Amino acid sequence: MRLRGQVGLGMFRIHGSNASHQYRADFLIDEQLLVEIDGATYHSSPEAVARDKKRDEDLARDGYCTLRIPAQIVFDNPNLALRQVEIAKTRLRG
Repeated sequence: MRLRGQVGLGMFRIHGSNASHQYRADFLIDEQLLVEIDGATYHSSPEAVARDKKRDEDLARDGYCTLRIPAQIVFDNPNLALRQVEIAKTRLRG
């Protein structure tokens, strides 16, 4: 498994303007699977959920698959978080 942390990804035009936005992923595994560790403070409001959904859709158009894992799982049950990553990797290969 190739793992890179805090990876800058993609440049996207916003509403046809010349502005662009670069996303940053918490982790990129095997150059295709993005793993985002989402803390409730910044990822649970309706606005944050919508923002994350749009971001995931933008990156999917560039060929990335996003796995979002709640930070609480990472801290409380890291083995479960690792299993989620392994399952996502298997699905991408299959």
